[in-house]
Amino acid sequence: MLFNAIENVLVDRPKFAWQLYRHLTSTITKSTLHLATSALLALARGGDLGNVLERVLADAESESAMLAQAALWTIGCLLNAHDLPVDSKVKCIGALRKGLQHETVDVKWVAMHSIELGARRLPELRDDLLDLGRTLDREALAIVVQHLFMNNDAIRQDDRLPDFLEVTTHVPPSLGRCVDDIDWVVSRLWKDSDKTVLLLGFLRTWILRHGGQNIREDETIERFDQTITAICERPQALQRLVTEWLIADEPQLTSACCGLISFLWVRGVRDLSFSRDILDEMDHQAIVHLARRMLGFVYSEEPLLSLTFSLLESRDAPKRTYPIVLTLLTKDVGRNYVEGTLKAITHRMDGAPDPLRSLLESARKELMAYQKALDDLPMLQELRGPIQLRRAIALRKAADMRKTMDAANEKSVFLKLVKQVPIKAGIGCFSVRDGKVGETSHFGSVSHSVTLPRRAIGDPVGYAIEGLLYRLSKRGDE
Repeated sequence: MLFNAIENVLVDRPKFAWQLYRHLTSTITKSTLHLATSALLALARGGDLGNVLERVLADAESESAMLAQAALWTIGCLLNAHDLPVDSKVKCIGALRKGLQHETVDVKWVAMHSIELGARRLPELRDDLLDLGRTLDREALAIVVQHLFMNNDAIRQDDRLPDFLEVTTHVPPSLGRCVDDIDWVVSRLWKDSDKTVLLLGFLRTWILRHGGQNIREDETIERFDQTITAICERPQALQRLVTEWLIADEPQLTSACCGLISFLWVRGVRDLSFSRDILDEMDHQAIVHLARRMLGFVYSEEPLLSLTFSLLESRDAPKRTYPIVLTLLTKDVGRNYVEGTLKAITHRMDGAPDPLRSLLESARKELMAYQKALDDLPMLQELRGPIQLRRAIALRKAADMRKTMDAANEKSVFLKLVKQVPIKAGIGCFSVRDGKVGETSHFGSVSHSVTLPRRAIGDPVGYAIEGLLYRLSKRGDE
């Protein structure tokens, strides 16, 4: 802001601007570099553009690194702010390209940023930006991302967009701010429905190059939270992404898919579906492989049930997917989440066609019989410890929970913004003002529940082994 104000003052004082420039450049330093640039930009705005171009082109060849930096940055500003004559434009672009070969790192850095600044007005300089990005230099990658961020509307219509996205797939997670900017750019590009394949390809490539291989890769997905939010607004794109990543051979994609489903679950997106177009092209072995991957990588009750029922939307479902869905409902998902599965079956039976109704009724009867068999099992008193031991365990668990909550509260942004008032006892509070007692405000409870798989409690080792086998399954396995 300061240098802009100085430039505005110097526009009407060309003689003083030249004197200031000559004085500053005689012994130019890092602290006076930008002031010298402001003097030249003011002269260009005041109508002396020709002399300014001649001066900066000469300074760009100077042996002084500071003077060359000032000249190159001025050239970038002139390319961005003025419609230069063709011959002058060619000379300026040549000076910037020559600056990239300078032996001084700072001069190269200024030349790269000047090319980015000029590319905002001159599309032909975007090829130079792409060449810089393809060197995979961290600074060059950051400059490419900056250009995309600052020119989002223009770059959407540029034929070089696929090339720019390919370059940005090399941006590492360690460049956190750059990844955030890429996330913003890509989320805006989702407004164009014709770019779905291109953007899904970008996300896939970035994850393959930088994603982890943990069972659930939350961090990778959270880096692109704005992009994921934009994808959720296009259900078909989300269905395709979940289906393709879940059956992918690359572990980075399956881990990212697991993290994606958890990310969506926390944000209330729990009714997921497989892509019907992809399901229709699958054979029996491919559908079985998809079901196994789902059981291995999806943990929450709601996504498991919604994905299972989405198999019923495939073509020739009575022959191709009904048997698989029946097995999932009665042997796998249903036995881990009995109550939730029974509720989902009852809800879907209303208005269902006869073949589907028959399948759901069969699954419901088998699950109810399974539930009754479990309820009829006698309670083994041998597994119940002494009362004193159970009480000690409960107290220890309560103490551990308090420690965990205190540690979480220390990191809570909400608790840092509000004032906490301890309450000794009771179910409400009141205030006293002007000697009068106000109305009583009753407290309300806030709770959250999560359904755990039944086998994870009753048979944790067997459940873990089975999940591992599902995650390692390959297409065509018996």
